[in-house]
Amino acid sequence: MSFGFRNRGIQFSIERAKHQCITSIKVLKCIIRNRISQAISKTMAQHPDISSVLRLLQIPTKVHSVYLVGSRLWGTHSAKSDFDLFIVVADPVSTSAFQKSQHKGRYDATLLTDTEFRAQVEKGSLIETICCLMPETEECVLLHDEEHSRRALIGKGHFHTMRIWMDERRQRDREKAMKFWSKGSEVREKGWKILQHAITAECILRGLQRVVDEEDIEPQDVNLTQETLRQLVASGREDGDRAWLGMEWRDVQVAHEERLERIKRTS
Repeated sequence: MSFGFRNRGIQFSIERAKHQCITSIKVLKCIIRNRISQAISKTMAQHPDISSVLRLLQIPTKVHSVYLVGSRLWGTHSAKSDFDLFIVVADPVSTSAFQKSQHKGRYDATLLTDTEFRAQVEKGSLIETICCLMPETEECVLLHDEEHSRRALIGKGHFHTMRIWMDERRQRDREKAMKFWSKGSEVREKGWKILQHAITAECILRGLQRVVDEEDIEPQDVNLTQETLRQLVASGREDGDRAWLGMEWRDVQVAHEERLERIKRTS
């Protein structure tokens, strides 16, 4: 009699263990699925599905290159930041229906033709230069057409050309920032961002020149990684920058000029 009870007890223990094991496996599978889902969502949030984005945009010609720019390139973005895209397309037969700036959902796209892109590089424009020097393996290079290499557009004297472009741009940007300052504290943030862009540009140019000098290479041979770019951007940020928002314009202008001069001396 006791032997039968003992068998039933053993069988019950085995069944309970099997049930617990099955339950544990189900829980583990659920955890794995959730973590995979979270990882996919995080990846999609950081890196847009470029094929889906291009389908949303009205582009009447072939797309050659797509770059992620703006705060998500600089590393100053938040989870709610939009995706700023820089799209280089083939020269269209007609430009009448060619919409250069488009906003779809969380995507802000700026479209340039190959001819326009080349012209901007020749002027020394910062963002086009960055796009040229980024290796195609970088995450910010969302689409790369091997038949249209941008690196060859960078000449020996390109950084000097960039310096001229930046100096001219800086004066225009200060005038824009001053207008925002004159409108009151509600819109000073826009002017502050413009001044920060000038600091960012100075840090990047000084960093690029340093690489050329230290490695004894030509400007077009610089491999500008996204990590390096973000380090250069971060080097121009200081904790007290936002205090400028509470200052009068003349004091802000002095502080901004002193910051730029300090970057030139320390780079």
